[in-house]
Amino acid sequence: MGEVLLNYALTIKEVNGGSISIPNVKLTGEIKKNAIFYDFQIKDAQDKLHYQMTGSIATQGNKMTFALDPSTLLLDYNSWEIPNNNTIVLAADGILATNFELSYLQNAITINSQNQKFNAPLEIGFRNFNIETITKMTSGDTLLAGGVINGQVIVKAKWC
Repeated sequence: MGEVLLNYALTIKEVNGGSISIPNVKLTGEIKKNAIFYDFQIKDAQDKLHYQMTGSIATQGNKMTFALDPSTLLLDYNSWEIPNNNTIVLAADGILATNFELSYLQNAITINSQNQKFNAPLEIGFRNFNIETITKMTSGDTLLAGGVINGQVIVKAKWC
């Protein structure tokens, strides 16, 4: 994909604000022609990997494509799955989400465009999704929210 234009690394010992505390945040990656590759990590107080997302943000023409790397998706210490061909594309004519389906055991979050066309309604689905999977990232010892979500939301919007 071309030569590396920039390598970057950002390490933050702790992000703290009120009841939100996120220890050991690290963002590393590289920028190549038309693409940013990233590795976002959060480690716990014992330096154990708690959350990790790696992926890319690529541009082509007026489109920006986000994709997650399925080999490194970690949420609340658990390896989650996502299809290899997952993408969310932002363009002047709308959003197109394809195969963006995060799953772990019986838990899932899905984001997909209904018609696989730009500007089609987005289907956001939750199946046995434990809210703590995300809220544990920001709460330290205090649980900000808990419970299980099941359901589907259809988002219809006219994009610029």
